[in-house]
Amino acid sequence: ETETETEEEKNKHSVDNVPFEKQFEVVWEKYPRKVDKKKCLAKYIRARNKKFTQSEFLKAIENYVNYTTRIRETEFKGLSWKNAPTWFNQFEEWINPECDCTPVKQLSVSELEVTV
Repeated sequence: ETETETEEEKNKHSVDNVPFEKQFEVVWEKYPRKVDKKKCLAKYIRARNKKFTQSEFLKAIENYVNYTTRIRETEFKGLSWKNAPTWFNQFEEWINPECDCTPVKQLSVSELEVTV
């Protein structure tokens, strides 16, 4: 007997024949504080097997980055990014959060308020 995966087992870890590991690389690239990649990959695969999509992960990261950037620029400059394993445990709450996650607008020089 060989220890090769059955076709069903392979499909459990891929979508459209793209392995979750490869899809994870796209998600990982977007996350700002890259810590403990192996642990995060395991969390990602577990969530994908529960039917969460790569798009939901990417949306969650975008929302988290936009929100945290906004808070850092307006209220709490010292706010740090969550370590990746912590965020991957909580990613679901960032898919459709109740907070303002619109991108922070970069002001042009003409839009900046000038005080004399």
